[in-house]
Amino acid sequence: MSCPLCKPAPAAHLWREREKVLAWEGEPVLVYTVRALALPSAPARVERCYRRVEAVWAARWEKGLYPRACAALRAARAASRPFRPWEASLSASVTLDTPERLSLYWEAAERLDGPHAVTLRRGDAWALPRGMPLTLAELFPAGFRWRRWVLEEAARQLRARQASGESRFWPDWERRLARSFDPEWFFLTEEGPSVFFPLYALGPYVEGIPTFPLRLPAQEEAPVPAQF
Repeated sequence: MSCPLCKPAPAAHLWREREKVLAWEGEPVLVYTVRALALPSAPARVERCYRRVEAVWAARWEKGLYPRACAALRAARAASRPFRPWEASLSASVTLDTPERLSLYWEAAERLDGPHAVTLRRGDAWALPRGMPLTLAELFPAGFRWRRWVLEEAARQLRARQASGESRFWPDWERRLARSFDPEWFFLTEEGPSVFFPLYALGPYVEGIPTFPLRLPAQEEAPVPAQF
């Protein structure tokens, strides 16, 4: 699913798209696409990380999903039902690229028998030039109770979106918010970090992957009261 906070990848990020069609008895059953993002200015360890991600997902689809797609085709034939080839894709979006930091998120999507694709997103932030991973905690002042602050800020934005009619979340989203939060699910932009939550974690499919941009607090700002 697209992210409105993210800008198109600069020209330096060369896209390489590979599509593969897997068939059974001459009929396509699974089509997957890998849209790899080349990062020529990134350290080799960062490039290797994303090549491994691509290999892991391709192996999942060829060794795990393909046999299931074949079985689904056989079942459809036996029941005289039409069969639509399953689809899968892996793509990445660069959200920040400076001499000091690189950040992006990648999404893996799979559409099987149902009408909607299930999308998984992961975000990464790297300190350059060494290519060391950055954590969300490292972005906040020392001693700041950042987890509570992040959850309170996400809750504030959730309430605003619901009040404006922009979004409709589950009735118990406040309980789900803290339970679904993972500090590894974030990426950086020029404006600051953005945290996100999995598909269906806070609302129905139409809400996609809820994403919340954060304004980092100043060093002197006191932690907000505990609410989560």
